Amino acid sequence: MKKETALSSKILAANQGVYNALLASGLLLSLLIPDVASAMAIRKFCLSYIVIVGCYGAYSMKNIIVFHIQALPALIALFCYF
Repeated sequence: MKKETALSSKILAANQGVYNALLASGLLLSLLIPDVASAMAIRKFCLSYIVIVGCYGAYSMKNIIVFHIQALPALIALFCYF
């Protein structure tokens, strides 16, 4: 692997880690909030964000598997709230 490729992969992995940590934190926070309406709003926001990012990832990478792995589970969970 070239040094440039390794560096860009490292940055990409770090960004994905931050993305996943923030979403996990938001979803976990929503479980700790006693106000049901606020907790539901945070969950819906986080799940909506996952769907949007998953759709963008599938579009930008031209790979439908990304949609199935990332966006579809969040979309199903989001529909369960309605």
